[in-house]
Amino acid sequence: MMTPTPLTHLKGNVSHQMAILYLAEQGYIVFDNIYKIGPVDLVAMREKEIELFDVKSVQRYSDDIKTSRHKGRMIYRMKNDRQKELGVKFIYVDDEGSCKIV
Repeated sequence: MMTPTPLTHLKGNVSHQMAILYLAEQGYIVFDNIYKIGPVDLVAMREKEIELFDVKSVQRYSDDIKTSRHKGRMIYRMKNDRQKELGVKFIYVDDEGSCKIV
């Protein structure tokens, strides 16, 4: 019997698939990191251009934080040194499936 996937992993899996679909719709051929470890989730190729992406599900500051100026704002993640060295881009995927490349 399989253990059910926690909702956080389910959200991440859905975001990953939405990012692949988004890149394919933009004309990229997309290669997935099947090991699910390392600085890159997706390698995308369009004509002679190759780009590396790390997929992130959008998270927002909650209402219970101390400073109200951040409530509801998107939380941006930091690239690690290896990602910076490789020129990895983040693809943020929100709950509606919209993608934003940063």
